[in-house]
Amino acid sequence: MKKLLSVSLTSAILFSGVSYVAPKSADAATNSEFNTSNKLSNYRLNVELLKLINKERKANGVAPIKYISDKKIKTGANKRAEEVTKVFSHYRPDATLYKTAFPKSVQPIIKGENVMKRSIKSTETASTDEKYLAKLMFNQWLQTNDHKENMLRKTFKRSSIAMKVAYDLNKQRNYYYAVLIFTTK
Repeated sequence: MKKLLSVSLTSAILFSGVSYVAPKSADAATNSEFNTSNKLSNYRLNVELLKLINKERKANGVAPIKYISDKKIKTGANKRAEEVTKVFSHYRPDATLYKTAFPKSVQPIIKGENVMKRSIKSTETASTDEKYLAKLMFNQWLQTNDHKENMLRKTFKRSSIAMKVAYDLNKQRNYYYAVLIFTTK
């Protein structure tokens, strides 16, 4: 686990320079609408992602994981999604580990985090198609050993995803940011 966390942290820290401020009012309106879940169903996003993860787990002889409906964990995952738009890392903006975004009562069961940053083409708007977004995240995480290991880890029993859209001033474009939290209970 220490090796996995070390590799994940190393790869995540390589990305920086992200600002939540959008230069155009159209971008800001789109991002705000996406981020306040006016059109995106976080529940359906979780269901679609779990279908893909559990299909992969089954193919690898691993029991399925379930959706976390615990409000404390969902709120923490959402907070982490907001934070990775500012600091793309498993460390929070205050330099503490991702687990500290959650109440102390649930921290002992939180054992893994996958983070994702994916550009949105300048000619497209942020999609609210949960099936498309789940596939986008799953395919990106499947391509890296650390993220794939988290999705297939036998001790992980539940998960919760949160997603945001933010503008990167350095790259001059919008990005999807996602955080997938894994628990052992």
